[in-house]
Amino acid sequence: MINEEKLVKALLAGVNNAHLDIKAAALIAIGDSGMIDEDRLVRALEDGAQNAHPTVKSAAYTGMG
Repeated sequence: MINEEKLVKALLAGVNNAHLDIKAAALIAIGDSGMIDEDRLVRALEDGAQNAHPTVKSAAYTGMG
């Protein structure tokens, strides 16, 4: 596995983490990284935008921008 694949895997794992601060950081990083294919990027950010927690929702919108 190359380094980029490792980073993508880690970011996607972060989005699914139970800790809201980790989930929020991963959503922002996904939007900024440009490494994740568009389908997974959009799915992760849309899921985050629908999260009830304001920190996660805010991070998803930040990642979209």
